[in-house]
Amino acid sequence: MSKFPSIPQARRFLLIILSIAIYAVVSVLGVIGSLASVIALFDKDGRFAKLILDIDLTAIPYPVYPGFVLVGFGFGLVLSIAFGLYLLLRRNAVRKCAKYLHSIFHYGRDRSAQITHLLLSSASVDEATAHTIKALVVQHLHEVVADTKSIFDAITGKECSVTLKLIDGPKVVDSKTRLTVSNTERMDELTVRDLIRDKESRKDRGMNATYRCFQNRAYKEVLEQKGPHYRFISNNLSKLEFGFQNPRQDWLRFYNACIVVPIQHVDVPEKGGRRVIIGFLCVDNVGGGFDDRVCYNMLCSIADYLFGSLFIYFELTAKYK
Repeated sequence: MSKFPSIPQARRFLLIILSIAIYAVVSVLGVIGSLASVIALFDKDGRFAKLILDIDLTAIPYPVYPGFVLVGFGFGLVLSIAFGLYLLLRRNAVRKCAKYLHSIFHYGRDRSAQITHLLLSSASVDEATAHTIKALVVQHLHEVVADTKSIFDAITGKECSVTLKLIDGPKVVDSKTRLTVSNTERMDELTVRDLIRDKESRKDRGMNATYRCFQNRAYKEVLEQKGPHYRFISNNLSKLEFGFQNPRQDWLRFYNACIVVPIQHVDVPEKGGRRVIIGFLCVDNVGGGFDDRVCYNMLCSIADYLFGSLFIYFELTAKYK
């Protein structure tokens, strides 16, 4: 678990403290104004105020007292509304950024896959060059996983773990991308294995053994979904109805919340079109904080981007063992 709040959380916390302090000051002014108004209303000659408060209220015009009330509570109300609008606008801005970032990477993924296929179809790529490209791809996958961890640490304010997983099983050549992929029509035969895990969680958990996708509730639900939104997300796995199935029996030692999205290519996703799924991108932590819109769009944009890199990885693996 992270000992310190993320930068956005820290700023929000300081803003809340400052707002409460200002609101408290102006509210005290309002209360003082209210008491003074009541005293002045019933204590016409000012003797009670002089006796209790040692203040000569007769020297202060009466409209000043209600003024204290209006200024104090009015300013507090305006401050509360302004702070609420700030949080609302900030949240909407983040959601919009995540949505459009997803769109940019979505099309970038498609173009990258097309260009990569043309490049690797050339006979000029020899075996030595292919192994060099594959090593660079794997290096980049490690970098993406590390950066994804940093992003979700900041979003959730929790220490997250990130894993890039590949699907294996009966193979088929996709007619459009020409990519040799696992046959998702035989989903019960598909298996999943770790390809890349972030450095911190790799030390604690190691790399998982290969097992069937349907043994894990998250992967099973993602594979069975019809779209247009493919994901599994939970901020409290231990409280899920029907439980969380995972072949790793000690999973609760390491996390109790996760978000999983497929690394895939989908034709017309709005209509639940044809899917080519090659893996999963998974983020988990102990404390949750996964927003269904912000986190979903952010992780999907990264998964879309990874499709192009894994396209290269699969093609090179198939051609050069």
